[in-house]
Amino acid sequence: MEYSHIRTDKVDISNFPSHMHNEYEILYFLEGDADYMIEGSVYSLKKHDVLVIKPRTYHNLLPRSNAIYERYVINFTQDELPEDCSDGLGSLPSACSVSGDLFVTGFFAAWGSYEELMDEKQLYSFIRSCLCAVITSLGYAKKRDVSRDVRTDERLGQVLDYIDSHPEQPLSVDTLASHFYMSPSWLSHMFSAKMGVGIAQYANRKRMLYAQKLINDGTPPTKAAELCGIDNYSTFYRQYKKALGISPRGDKK
Repeated sequence: MEYSHIRTDKVDISNFPSHMHNEYEILYFLEGDADYMIEGSVYSLKKHDVLVIKPRTYHNLLPRSNAIYERYVINFTQDELPEDCSDGLGSLPSACSVSGDLFVTGFFAAWGSYEELMDEKQLYSFIRSCLCAVITSLGYAKKRDVSRDVRTDERLGQVLDYIDSHPEQPLSVDTLASHFYMSPSWLSHMFSAKMGVGIAQYANRKRMLYAQKLINDGTPPTKAAELCGIDNYSTFYRQYKKALGISPRGDKK
C-alpha cells in the first residue's frame, strides 16, 4: 500500500501525465478546479468527491485552471485486503460524493491532522487499519453523475472494451480498424483526440500491465511473454521496460 496527501499551489499539467497501473487507487478530492478522466469518462470534481480507479484503468487529471489542487490518494492491491472487504471492490462506483459521510470525511480529516503528529510507521498503520471501513462506506456513497463523457461515441466505447478484454493479444491500429470495419486513419485520429494517447501506446501498456500482474502472481517472465502473444523474449523485454520503466525480472516478488 502507498499513500500521499499533496497540496499543489500551482497546477502544471506536465506534472499529471496520463497513466495506468495494476493497483486500485482511491482519490479523495478536497480543493481545486479540475476534471478527471477515467477510461474516457470525464468527471467534474467537487469538494469531497472520491474517485475509485480500478487496475489497468487509464486516468489523468484535466485542470481547468492553475488553482490550488489538494487531494489524498491511496494505492493498494486486492490481496492486501481481507477477503470480506475485497469482495466489494468491483461494485464501487467510479466517482461518488462523500460530503454527507461523516466517517469517510472524518477519516481524511484525521489523516491530515495525524500526519503532523505520527511518524511514518504509525501513519501507515492508521491508514491501513481504516482502509477496509472506507471501502465499505464508499459502497453506500452517492454516485456522481458523469458531467462530460467522451465515450458517448459508441464506437470508441467498443474499441476500449475490446482492448481491455484482450490484454493477451498484440493489437495494432490496423488490426482494430479491420475488426470494427473502420478506417485506420480515422480510428487513430478519433482515439488520440478523445483519449489523449495513441491507440498503439494505450493497447501495449495495457498488455504490459497484464504481463506484470502475471509475473507478480508467480508466472515466469518467459511464460508471461508467451501468454501475451510475444514469442521473442528480447522483444518482450524491450516493450516491458519501455512501458513500465523496469525489467520483467525486477517485478518478481
